Amino acid sequence: MGWMMREILGGLGEVGKILLRRSHRDELDPTILGKLPAPAAIAAASVHKYWTSAFEKVADKADLTELLKLAELYTSQGHVLNFELYKVLAMKDVDALHLENKDLREQLTFSEDTRAHAIYNITKAKTIHRACVQAQRKAESQLRSCQNMIHAKDNELTEALTELSKAQGLLATLRVPGYADPKGPTRA
Repeated sequence: MGWMMREILGGLGEVGKILLRRSHRDELDPTILGKLPAPAAIAAASVHKYWTSAFEKVADKADLTELLKLAELYTSQGHVLNFELYKVLAMKDVDALHLENKDLREQLTFSEDTRAHAIYNITKAKTIHRACVQAQRKAESQLRSCQNMIHAKDNELTEALTELSKAQGLLATLRVPGYADPKGPTRA
């Protein structure tokens, strides 16, 4: 875990301590991130295995000022911006040329190509996610259909076995020579 996440989560009191423990065990649920202040959520998301979805959860509610403070924390310690944070800032249309922090200004001076590429990647990821959700729904529907078919066949089999049992019982009561005894008719 990065120093920045420890620093930010450490300032959240008991909640921060719980999150720190969970992140050490890789049990940091992305839904928790949506309940945190945006900088803490983004810091936590940046080291979490579900960081892409986690960033999506918090990026919209994150205030641009908070995001820039977080970005300054990264760059002031000589770190290169987290790619997801970079993309979020690209989408927020940051005017990088007027930033006071020189390191941050250099990292956030987007060319049109870079901005377009970041937006394209986000759009592509969302399209893939939608396709996966549709495929999952289709598979679940097919599974339900198969389960219904199995259930129907199971009922048919139960009915057939019941009828067979009745027929065997009737046959036994008739005591027809050669049928009641499976060995065949007895000879005198």
